[in-house]
Amino acid sequence: MGSHFLKTKFLQSISKGWCVALLALTCCSEGDELSLGIGTPDGVHAIDTVSIKSSTIKLDSMVTSGQGLQLVGAYSDQYLGNLESQSYFQVGISNVFPSDQQNVYDSMALVLHYQGYWYGDTSKTFKLNLSRVTQDFEPYEGTQFYNSSELRTGPEIWAELSFKPRPVTQDSIVIPVSDVLGALFFDRLMQDNSQTDFLTSFPGFKLSVSEAASVLGFQVSAETCYFELYYHQQSELVETGSYRFGLVNDSNQFNGISNDFQVTSLENLDISQLPSTADDNNATYVQAGTGIITKLEFPYLPELIKNNDVFLLEASLLIRPQADHSDPATPYPDQLILSETNQFNDFGPQLTTDFGLDPQVANLQSDPEFGEHTFYRFAMTEYLENQLYEDGGSYGLLVTLPLTVYSQSVHKLSIGSNDNREYTTELIINYLYTP
Repeated sequence: MGSHFLKTKFLQSISKGWCVALLALTCCSEGDELSLGIGTPDGVHAIDTVSIKSSTIKLDSMVTSGQGLQLVGAYSDQYLGNLESQSYFQVGISNVFPSDQQNVYDSMALVLHYQGYWYGDTSKTFKLNLSRVTQDFEPYEGTQFYNSSELRTGPEIWAELSFKPRPVTQDSIVIPVSDVLGALFFDRLMQDNSQTDFLTSFPGFKLSVSEAASVLGFQVSAETCYFELYYHQQSELVETGSYRFGLVNDSNQFNGISNDFQVTSLENLDISQLPSTADDNNATYVQAGTGIITKLEFPYLPELIKNNDVFLLEASLLIRPQADHSDPATPYPDQLILSETNQFNDFGPQLTTDFGLDPQVANLQSDPEFGEHTFYRFAMTEYLENQLYEDGGSYGLLVTLPLTVYSQSVHKLSIGSNDNREYTTELIINYLYTP
């Protein structure tokens, strides 16, 4: 039996419910058996455009507390609307303060240290605002905060600073704080050194922006996020000193991340809680921090095995980002993962390497010059075998960043759908035909 290599294209249209087979595959309608055309040679063949149904879905919420990173800022996207991230945190008393009546308040500042993460245009002005939480610093339900969580704050802005971000440096940001708030801190210290009393008076704070084109990451620790209060003593010899109110309860620090989809193709996504099919740009989306993910389904896979002479050899999935949906200020994610899901779009097991136990991660394969050959590749052989031969019962796959990163960033990705001629997501199947 001779071996011949023939590249075969198999195209299906979900919206019309029919499929077209080119070259060696004959035409078929939905539900009919996929048949090989007369004269199809035996040997190895490839189907490189099996129909993929892609949609954008939004998770109800995702945990953002205790992630070890403050995300603050905003950026706008033509397709995903306006994203904004705010950080909620608490500070407390670090040590005993000498309540000497000769101590006199001078000033106070909020100090933040860059974490190194950034996303968006950092050449634009970034204006930070600080407000006070006016309720108990606790979740409405359970023990964790989510991207959709928020705490009530007062209308006053107690500190603000406009600057040009330098997120990859080791610099710190020093934000002058209103003397009204500084004096309140000082008075509390002079009265007692009780942590409980202090947190009752000052439950927490919120960092937000009133002007920004990027999101910045700041560290979460008592040494890298704190108020520094300066004072002096009224005596013959003027002595100056300072006192630090460092971040406490770091597991409670959380990022409230929201997205305004108005005037975008995803405008009704929040309201309907139903998947949104590929938009007019033939794209679906992934956006970390907001719960936006892409779902891929393979509705016609059973058709591939109705011929007993066809044996699956190898399969891979190529996900191609749309080059015209990105720029240097909003780079593609370094990695993607696939997770199985159910009819409720819940996260299931992460796809592993073919016939292995290690979680599979697809690294970005970049084409920096033209962007035409940029993709993420997943090995799909074992997954397809489970679906085709063992009735795996999958409801599709969810495309996200690695979950350890997904709640700690705001990276986005626009994925070309099956109908996108330039940036097509492809399931490539190599099979053996032995009539």
